[in-house]
Amino acid sequence: MRYLLFVTIAVILTACRGGDMQVTSSARSISEGWRMQPDSLLKGVDGKLVSQNEYDAAGWLEAVVPGTVMGSLVADKKIEDPYFGINMQKVDPVMFRQPWWFRTTFKLGAGDIKKVVSLRFNGINYRADLWVNGRLVAPKETFAGTFRMFTFDITGFVKEGDNTMALKLVQHADGEYSIGFVDWNPWPRDRNMGIFREVFLEINEGVKIRSPFVYSRVRAGASNEADLTIQAELTNSLKTNVNGILKVDFGLGVVEKKVRLAPGETLTCQFTPDQYHELSVKDAKLWWPNGTGQPDMYNLKTEFISGGKIIDIVEKKYGIREVKSHLDSKGNRVFEVNGRFVLPKGGGWTDDLFLQDTRESV
Repeated sequence: MRYLLFVTIAVILTACRGGDMQVTSSARSISEGWRMQPDSLLKGVDGKLVSQNEYDAAGWLEAVVPGTVMGSLVADKKIEDPYFGINMQKVDPVMFRQPWWFRTTFKLGAGDIKKVVSLRFNGINYRADLWVNGRLVAPKETFAGTFRMFTFDITGFVKEGDNTMALKLVQHADGEYSIGFVDWNPWPRDRNMGIFREVFLEINEGVKIRSPFVYSRVRAGASNEADLTIQAELTNSLKTNVNGILKVDFGLGVVEKKVRLAPGETLTCQFTPDQYHELSVKDAKLWWPNGTGQPDMYNLKTEFISGGKIIDIVEKKYGIREVKSHLDSKGNRVFEVNGRFVLPKGGGWTDDLFLQDTRESV
């Protein structure tokens, strides 16, 4: 019963979230050109050498990113189809108890290296040493955690032209919180070690917009009215104060406010309907779950403007909806979406076995 309840809640919230697929003007996805190799075959070679452009990685295996070590081995036909028969049981887990290296090269132009350059990892499993151009950026003691997102400032590590980064990945230890699978799906022998979510190269002029989102409260008795609250974080990577304007176009109007960021500061900015009447919307198209109405979405465009120019932009989709639940007189969990009773229906679901989900497949 608990599992079914979890699934039904996830169905409602995941379907209406829609904002995970966000576009930012300063981000470049790094999903191509990855190669991997077990540490035992490097014979003592360390990250200082592996992460240099001149290092010869021609004998390394092609790696699928996002994905896992085992998934890449399957793609490279080094492991028999694990979905067939008992092939999964034939895979020796010992090969995954050692570190595995992931490596790729990216280019930067002359204009890029005059700005702030960062690497953003949306998900690794489980810990890694990160090297760029022969220098250690982050050790495994701090670069660890399956469901954490990491951003590393590599401005002082990069140069114009080709740049190489390398990760020395280690799987999670027993007792550490990581990815699990339900009983009907076998646990991969590599414990899902790998870079299982997208990697981004972020280039900006010192201020970055993080995690913009919209919280909705649908007015009782109204079919198309709601009060919206918008929030976003601004991070200043510079050593100087930055003055600017945070501007948000939420599809039904535009709000903005002046902000001042101290050196190294991360500031949470919020727009509420008490402060901005534009956020009390009428004639809005509400988001509805499957079978109860249309899943209408709006575009959310967030900009930071300083010195008369746009420093950063993030665009994503959002739905205007309010989800509530309570226990009725018989102790049953009751769900409401936009003030209307909804009976969620769901079933068992899990990720791709080797975490190679794409935007198209999900």
